[in-house]
Amino acid sequence: MDSFYPVIGTEKNYLKYYGDPLNSQLTYPVLPRGTAKSSNDINFIKPFYDKSEPAIAVTDEEIEEWNSKGKIYFNFRNRTHLYYLINNWANIVSFVEDEKAAPLWELIWTFEIYQKMANLSPQQEFILELKKQQKCNKDI
Repeated sequence: MDSFYPVIGTEKNYLKYYGDPLNSQLTYPVLPRGTAKSSNDINFIKPFYDKSEPAIAVTDEEIEEWNSKGKIYFNFRNRTHLYYLINNWANIVSFVEDEKAAPLWELIWTFEIYQKMANLSPQQEFILELKKQQKCNKDI
């Protein structure tokens, strides 16, 4: 049980639908700025460094429209999306750990860059790492 979601229903595990990590394409938009292309992607970390690639600009109205139409997307500003990413972190990493070319690495790198940029305290960082290992609040 978690304080954010006291009752967690059956979760969809999209990993099982992929035959292998290399075919696990990110065919949906990732907001707010797409994904990093490496763990130290300077163009992602400093978005105005490369002016050739425009930033993704999606309004809240567009997101509401996507929701009403059932369009799949991932939003790093949506705490529900982050909750499920962190909750499934160990499964995702184990799924792609042997394939450094797997597209899901971009999502992992993006989260890790945002995590570094968040300036978490050592205690918050420790709790986040335990959450990535699927520890519940009672154990933490």
